[in-house]
Amino acid sequence: MLKCIFRTASAICKENCIFATLSSKLLQTYYERKTLEKINFLRKIPLFKTISLSYLQPLLLQCRELNYKKGSIIYKKDESPIYFYSVSEGEIEVFSLKFSFAKNGIKKIDFKKNCQKKNHNRRNERKR
Repeated sequence: MLKCIFRTASAICKENCIFATLSSKLLQTYYERKTLEKINFLRKIPLFKTISLSYLQPLLLQCRELNYKKGSIIYKKDESPIYFYSVSEGEIEVFSLKFSFAKNGIKKIDFKKNCQKKNHNRRNERKR
């Protein structure tokens, strides 16, 4: 549709139809604008900052914008990483939980808090 290629088939209405149409020129303009937006976004990510446009363009074909609602799980710990995620809008929290067993059942320990305590203890050891 975006390139000047002749149609390879004919279409005939089998019943009354209503269509929404866009000119190929308008669609091309929209496609170019969206492509430029994706390029500008990817260029903000250090991994893609210096990659040439010729290498970046094939990535753009695979790049999709996904929308998640507040509280949605994007991925879980120990899942195989299939995608590379980069937040273009909004805020996420990345965390890991540890569990320990006690007489009264399972006690949940927040990894972030535990990690902060470890860093604090290391600073004190260096001062000695």
